[in-house]
Amino acid sequence: MKSPQWWGSSVHLAWSSQSLSLHGSAVRENHPMKTRVLRKTLDPAFDETFTFYGIPYTQIQELALHFTILSFDRFSRDDIIGEVLIPLSGIELSEGKMLMNREIIKRNVRKSSGRGELLISLCYQSTTNTLTVVVLKARHLPK
Repeated sequence: MKSPQWWGSSVHLAWSSQSLSLHGSAVRENHPMKTRVLRKTLDPAFDETFTFYGIPYTQIQELALHFTILSFDRFSRDDIIGEVLIPLSGIELSEGKMLMNREIIKRNVRKSSGRGELLISLCYQSTTNTLTVVVLKARHLPK
């Protein structure tokens, strides 16, 4: 078990699309963004906002949000706790803000294995073509 004063967790966020084209160039995947590391808790409350600009509503359905939850250790490489993949196809974002609670799954495994949950909020503003993702909190992360 990691020493309590040196461990923590963070969330990395990226979006991907097979055919999305922004600003005249084809985009396959963006640069990942990440939350700050919250230490000494298995139920971190991140409450951090990430905004993606210039995404037309007609192309939102082609996107998938990919969250990677990491266990931070000051003295070694970060370990992947698990991940959450949210395809935006079929999600109606035109109705305003939407809260989602998704189970964290182990990488390359289809079902959850007690890795915890991630709570996020999604909001799309059609007037500015912006998608706002808020990473609210994670809970029940493994030690």
